[in-house]
Amino acid sequence: MRNTKDRFWEKVNFGTYHHTDFEGSQKTRERVYNLFMNAFEIIGDFNGLALDAGAGLGFLTSLFLLKYRNARVVMVDNFEDESLSASSASAALANLRALELTANAVVSELRCLPFKDGVFDMGISSLTYHNIKEGRDKAFAEMRRVLKKDALFLLGDLFAPEPDGFETLAEFSIEGKYLRGYTLRVLKRK
Repeated sequence: MRNTKDRFWEKVNFGTYHHTDFEGSQKTRERVYNLFMNAFEIIGDFNGLALDAGAGLGFLTSLFLLKYRNARVVMVDNFEDESLSASSASAALANLRALELTANAVVSELRCLPFKDGVFDMGISSLTYHNIKEGRDKAFAEMRRVLKKDALFLLGDLFAPEPDGFETLAEFSIEGKYLRGYTLRVLKRK
């Protein structure tokens, strides 16, 4: 197992996922951490502006900022979905502050992002898009719209789509009791 930065997810409350209990949520985070670290090895250095789509309580933003200290992140979430307990923008920002990290939080639906075209250098997301029951294609189209051409989109979820306007550069999967069927795709915006 990798050095997990002293298991940063045990230092703050990143909540409990709706499909498991607290222990399962912690194991889920550890497995997601390992997959994203694999993807980061492909990416190399990054110091641009990233969008965390469906940021919840800030776990993925924290992971990203611990890896890329000079990056900037905007966390976007409606902070109302029941898929993650106690989710709110203020709680997400408090988690980051506790880890001595900073980011911006924007309350918004992913199907209608409040940003200009092509402003983000990278998109990241984990365990979000499977919760969008209606308009998932619109949410992917919005991510594509706000990313710069050739920007990367790290998409981890319980299904492995290749949204329109993206090509897959790499794919990482895990099986087992926690996160059965979870795949992390490194996508490039066309």
